[in-house]
Amino acid sequence: MKRAIIFVSSLLLCLCMTGCSSSEFMAGSYYNNYEAGQMDGDYKISGSVHVEDSIMVLYFTALEKTSFHLYGELKDISGSDNLQLVYVNSDDVETVVLDEDVSGKRKLTVDTSLRIDEGKGHLEFRGESLAFKMKLAASNIEWNKFDHLNVTSWTEAKTGDVQAPESGSASDTGDSGDLLNDTLATYTSEEDEYTVLSTEMAEDSNVTVKLIIDVTNQNEESSMTFHGFHLYYRTADGQTVDVIDYEGDSFAMGSFRWKDSFEQEVKLPKGTNELRLENKKGKNYKMTLSVKVMQTE
Repeated sequence: MKRAIIFVSSLLLCLCMTGCSSSEFMAGSYYNNYEAGQMDGDYKISGSVHVEDSIMVLYFTALEKTSFHLYGELKDISGSDNLQLVYVNSDDVETVVLDEDVSGKRKLTVDTSLRIDEGKGHLEFRGESLAFKMKLAASNIEWNKFDHLNVTSWTEAKTGDVQAPESGSASDTGDSGDLLNDTLATYTSEEDEYTVLSTEMAEDSNVTVKLIIDVTNQNEESSMTFHGFHLYYRTADGQTVDVIDYEGDSFAMGSFRWKDSFEQEVKLPKGTNELRLENKKGKNYKMTLSVKVMQTE
């Protein structure tokens, strides 16, 4: 699956994480007013952070040894414990990026070049009962050396989902091939399953499904949980063709927004195929889906 994160100028993902989100909920840690994505070739993350033990910041899978520059600031810090930012590689070898006693400190600066080992790795904050606002960015990224670099974990993202820098508008997905059908619709957490559209095939053939999903809470006065979604085709003979199966674990009090794009090629049989959306368990959210189904060239 090809996948690209879309940078959202408002808040993007409020996570009790993990994954991205974002991106996992860990021992009471959470993000609020969270924003993440690509801009001008950099990967930027910002929001309010509460750390109880640890919380994931960024996941990546490097195809070979590489590096990127990590810069930004942490401000409005409250708490009296040590705050650490740690890089953990696939062998669980740790590199401490930041280690500061934050007692009496209101602001910290991050500005370092980080060497990345081949394989899976992640960045995480560590501390006890710490709260702060962060603005971090990874720059000088050699995107061709990464199979994955995102606030979503490797289990949430599928194989081969490198996020190359985007250009043009957020809705520009580089369409190629004949458009079979498309739709723009909003769905809520009230129903378990919806029919998104139907694709009629004259013969067995491959299609490419392009999705932009925008998730927000319906009522900011109430808590919201979002556990992901399953997009699949139901064929005329009752078979299931999986398109996207996204697992998340997001929680928010107040404003929440997550916007992302996905692209997946699947083979559909001759006849009428219904594209179905299945909600994972959650509450108080709505999803706006922009879907294009293209004939694969």
